[in-house]
Amino acid sequence: MATASAAAGDEDASKLVDDSSSGEQNEGALNVDLGKIDDKAPAIGAKEPPPAPKAGEKLTWLDAGSFEIPNPGLKKVDQGGFTMMPFPDNKSGLVFRGVKDNAELKKVTTDFLTALKLKSAKFGKAKAVLLGPDKIPAVIGGGSVVGHDGKPGKLMFGVIRGTPNIFMAMGANQDAPPDDFKLALAILTHVKKK
Repeated sequence: MATASAAAGDEDASKLVDDSSSGEQNEGALNVDLGKIDDKAPAIGAKEPPPAPKAGEKLTWLDAGSFEIPNPGLKKVDQGGFTMMPFPDNKSGLVFRGVKDNAELKKVTTDFLTALKLKSAKFGKAKAVLLGPDKIPAVIGGGSVVGHDGKPGKLMFGVIRGTPNIFMAMGANQDAPPDDFKLALAILTHVKKK
């Protein structure tokens, strides 16, 4: 399975979304100006193939406005305006949704936390990147959260500049396997233009 580790000329995406307990409460860290991302931002996912599907599954591409998001055989559920991709171990899940501006981004972030019954979210500082071979401007980051069961967990988020912009986020239980985060990063870093 492809991971989002560094390849020649690529930034190591896992370091960019490293969990940080010094994050900001709720959506504060997501108040970003996607227009200020330039071509000198670190490139991630450009040198690697998209995530490989598990045995018996095939890679499909999900519609997301002006983008396509790779799906390596995960179940897809549309709920509350989000497209959700729960991981088979039920310890993690990835969601995405289009957003037109920062005001809508703040609302969608709150909706994401509510939909997954997550509390006490802290988002780390968003970092500008260029995603995949198309070098799509985006920001990504990590954070922490308390799950519906009261146990701590991890967050990963991304906002991709497009028409519309795409908000992506992953929530994971504290005991979710590291491969869940690797797969979520591989999905995020291999978003492509239509």
